[in-house]
Amino acid sequence: MVKFIWNVRHLDCEPSANANTDVVLSVDWECAGFIDDGIAVLPKARKAGTCALPAPKKTKKDFTAYDDLTKDQVLQWCWDNGVDKAAVEAELFRTIRPLPWHKNG
Repeated sequence: MVKFIWNVRHLDCEPSANANTDVVLSVDWECAGFIDDGIAVLPKARKAGTCALPAPKKTKKDFTAYDDLTKDQVLQWCWDNGVDKAAVEAELFRTIRPLPWHKNG
């Protein structure tokens, strides 16, 4: 079975913007594709990129403090701002070219 693991490698921040502090401006992300054959997980392909984020609104209502950010939240920002999760995973899947019994879709 092919599995994908998404990670955040780096956050580029601005000290202050629109009355908020430590504002994330861009995210360096990475997706790794693995084959899990039930015995071992074998890394096969990686893709990385940078996602620019829009400036936060002036309200602090929807703003998350830097220390309270989660990986899932930051990755969702990437997927909401131009990183096509399905396309990245499909590209890696084609690169990996798993054996027929490893395919998952």
